[in-house]
Amino acid sequence: NRCFHEQFFSDPKEMELSDQKRAAELKDLLASANYFFDLHSVSTDRTVPFVGLTTFTKEHARVCKLIPVSYILNVHSILGRDVGIDDRNLEQAPTTCSWVNRHGGVGLAYEMGYQKDFTSTSRALQIILHVLKEIGSIDEEFIKKIGVTIDPSITKQTEQHVFRLISCERNKFKDFNYSDDRFTESWLPVQAGELIGTYADGEEVRTQTDGLLVFQAGKQTLKTNPSLFYLAVPEGSNR
Repeated sequence: NRCFHEQFFSDPKEMELSDQKRAAELKDLLASANYFFDLHSVSTDRTVPFVGLTTFTKEHARVCKLIPVSYILNVHSILGRDVGIDDRNLEQAPTTCSWVNRHGGVGLAYEMGYQKDFTSTSRALQIILHVLKEIGSIDEEFIKKIGVTIDPSITKQTEQHVFRLISCERNKFKDFNYSDDRFTESWLPVQAGELIGTYADGEEVRTQTDGLLVFQAGKQTLKTNPSLFYLAVPEGSNR
């Protein structure tokens, strides 16, 4: 998912990786897509579904309104640091959605919730079928044929708020522990200077500015995730 950047496609060493080779095989197909929906789940159980994207055109806004989530997150360039894109090339995230957007399509990621909550699968299917019907890719007859009934609550518009990422706290891989379980709750408002946790050697990790915590590393991924958490602020904020 984070292989779709020109920096990687032009790097012979990166192109030796199996994931990058597969991305190269798919990039032209994705570049021709009108719409692209990337389904995700997260590693923390204290989360709520949201939509992530890298640009917010009128058509993106229309499609987002079809998805019953309260939060829309513009990840733009910040995610690129997780996978080693240098600062000169950070104008776009290296995601599949960003690649589609850069080539004129409408790409977005639907973060369904906790990865072990399998009850979210049925709801996600209904949501995607509803979206596909509304953009004209399928019709009501198709939905009936596959035997899916869409919950009426899914078609009701939800009040939505748009945010953007402003910073990423890098993981130093020194056995980090959260100071309080509440800091694993996504979209949690925090103030500058709050103690989020400490490393085994006593080094503290505090927030550098006010914002909302998102994309926190779950306890089971702290040893492998390159980031501990991100901070988001409302779109239009001067931070």
